[in-house]
Amino acid sequence: MAGLAGPARLTTLFKYAVRCGVGPSIRALGARPALFAKLTTERDPESIVRAIVHARSAGGLGEFGIHLFSFGGLAHTCGWLHALAAR
Repeated sequence: MAGLAGPARLTTLFKYAVRCGVGPSIRALGARPALFAKLTTERDPESIVRAIVHARSAGGLGEFGIHLFSFGGLAHTCGWLHALAAR
């Protein structure tokens, strides 16, 4: 089982990061404004989920699943997952 952050705003992820004690990593990111600017949009694990689905369909993972942490909200995560499955 792999645990992944579901779709969430960067500010929400920062709030959880601060609560979990990764402040030094956030400060290091703040020292690199160009990298920080790339992260200002909503993030989602689509590429990772698609890679897992591809590996499973090729028979490479056996019994394997994912758990999405709904930092961006449960309804938003469910909607994102439904839209992903429809594509």
